[in-house]
Amino acid sequence: HIFSGSLGKIFRNSTKSFKKNKTSWLFADKKRIEEYNNLFSDSKKIKVGLSWKAKGIFVDKRSISLIDLAKIFPKKRFEIINLQYGDIKSDMKKLEDTKKRKLIFFDNLNYTNDLDGLAALICSCDLIVTIGSAVAHLAGALGKNVWTLVPTDSHWWWHYYNNKENLWYPNLKIFKQKKRDNWDYVFKILSKEVRIKYFK
Repeated sequence: HIFSGSLGKIFRNSTKSFKKNKTSWLFADKKRIEEYNNLFSDSKKIKVGLSWKAKGIFVDKRSISLIDLAKIFPKKRFEIINLQYGDIKSDMKKLEDTKKRKLIFFDNLNYTNDLDGLAALICSCDLIVTIGSAVAHLAGALGKNVWTLVPTDSHWWWHYYNNKENLWYPNLKIFKQKKRDNWDYVFKILSKEVRIKYFK
């Protein structure tokens, strides 16, 4: 068999071979999307899905602070929604204790194993902000607007084209560190992007 990662050299052998369209090529269950939309129907705030913790290799280099990420999206205008899999109870408690901010978390969703449910929740969000993880790939394939935060030593598939765009996912924007192990620049340009897009 051919590993799926090897297919790129056959179907995407130059930048010209990437279709520059904004359509999704993965789809979530419409009924489950509607269920989540109904849960958010009373809120007039912008819904931002967040994922901040890495798994696997280079965990410390890829992970960021939930508190630092959440403060970029003021609670008067934004709902922050959990898309992070794994144990995040301590992160949620720290956010609530220090910033009096709640992260919307669905107890009935298995964030690790229910990919269709996670996809539906992603589709219910207005914006996805995540580190370079499975959430970024899933949201990108669903055609959502995704802002992906990556370290200097990022995987090759997160290299950007034209300084901003990602070839694999046309709706995904890369925010990359300037200095290794320092996220200050990323948070700075992320804050600027939020002001431009949502505070005109």
